[in-house]
This record gives sequence, structure tokens and C-alpha cells, in this order.
Amino acid sequence: MKYLRTFNESMAREDVIDMMLELSDMGYKCSVDTKWSGDGESTDPGQDQWISNQNYIQLLIVGRPMGDEGYDKVKYPEILPTINRIESFLKSEGYEMDDITVRSVSGTGWDDITLKQLNDYVEDGTLDIGWYQHRFLFKKV
Repeated sequence: MKYLRTFNESMAREDVIDMMLELSDMGYKCSVDTKWSGDGESTDPGQDQWISNQNYIQLLIVGRPMGDEGYDKVKYPEILPTINRIESFLKSEGYEMDDITVRSVSGTGWDDITLKQLNDYVEDGTLDIGWYQHRFLFKKV
């Protein structure tokens, strides 16, 4: 049964990759990472530490070149519909949103916010464009 569970979880990852193709088609650089830790095994030194016997699907969106300066940026209104669809799908697969890292609303740096907060910030115009890497982490419940 352990192998069947791992196979089914990898199927969820493949479905998420398919959904992320929409963002790739818009020119965004993105990836879908999975982390499984079982039997209390730790990760290699220097890697993120994960709670034992849990699994995660992590979406990373680096951005796409925008503007004259050529920096990779993320336009939140463009990516949010896809992120909401992925969240809905993963919820049906037994995952919950665990962490979102986006550019700080109140200045420089990064904020960890909920998906509802992100939707509200995008809707009211508080967040429009972000720089560098954006992380969306889903945890199996």
C-alpha cells in the first residue's frame, strides 16, 4: 500500500504540472517540487527541513521578463486564477495550503500570507507585481 500511495501522490504532482503549463505558456519560469519524508528520515544537510511522515507539493514561480530593465517579475492578477485552480484541485486530493511567500505589502522583503489574503490584495490593487521567487506550499493532511 505504501507504494500505491506514493504512486497516487505522484499523479497529483503530474496534474499540478499540467495546470502550471498555463503559466509557462505566458512566459513564467516555474517549477513543481515534491518533498516526501517518511519513517522520520531527515533531509540532506543544507536542504529545507521537512516534518517527518508528511508530504508537500511546492510551486515556485520565478517570473517572466517585464519592462525595459529585463528583471523577472510576477504579475499577480495573471497567475492568481491558476493558483486558485491548483488550490481547489489539491484540496480535493487531501492537501491544504500551508504557506505562501509573496513580496511584502508594507515595504521591502517578503510576507507569508493566506490565499484569501492574496486574493483580497490582488482584487483591491494592493499587490500587482512582485520580483524574484514566489512560493506556494501545500501540505498533505
